[in-house]
Amino acid sequence: MYLGDKINFYCPIIIIAIGTIGCFCNFFTFTSPKLRKTSCTLYFLGGAVFDLLTLDFGALTRFLNDHFEYDVRIQSRVYCKLRSYIVNVSPAIATCFIVLAAMDRFMSTSQKQIYRSFATIKCAKWIASLCLIICILSYIHYIIFADFSFICSLPKGVYGIFTIVFSIVWTLFIPHLLMLCFGFGTQYHIRSTRHRVLPINNQQRRLRRLETQFIKVS
Repeated sequence: MYLGDKINFYCPIIIIAIGTIGCFCNFFTFTSPKLRKTSCTLYFLGGAVFDLLTLDFGALTRFLNDHFEYDVRIQSRVYCKLRSYIVNVSPAIATCFIVLAAMDRFMSTSQKQIYRSFATIKCAKWIASLCLIICILSYIHYIIFADFSFICSLPKGVYGIFTIVFSIVWTLFIPHLLMLCFGFGTQYHIRSTRHRVLPINNQQRRLRRLETQFIKVS
């Protein structure tokens, strides 16, 4: 029991610390002059921001509640609603940005100019803003229905079933299906490109190497 308590206490600390360091490493990497001008970098940077929010707000407040009985949720109705909303919408937005990064690689490797035109910083800002609004609005029901009597919780019954189905379909199934489709599509584009023999200069070669690195990351 003593060993189990120690593991339960120190493991979250290690996870939060390593995750936070990893997020800041992503910030430094994706804001470098070489990478920050690409559309894919914008999506990865957005994902890192909301990953950090998930760790340093959601995980940290849960840790304080579990081990120090510091739970503002049972003292403030507003905080109860906001925390329920943030801990659900933040990882969803982070996942959405990873899906957008996979989509960006699919677009950028296409032979069609109309697809490649979406893999630009200008379009990426509009796409990221639109997806951000969709995620924010689609999770607004957590603010509406989250409440507390003795503890901060969501209502059971019909709404409880809805949140389960919503989480499985909207948060898990659809994003992973899209990433899988974009991944296979990107591989198809790469294989199609290899059959074309075109002269390339040093700048094009560097861009192609950078594109390949982003494909491996996404």
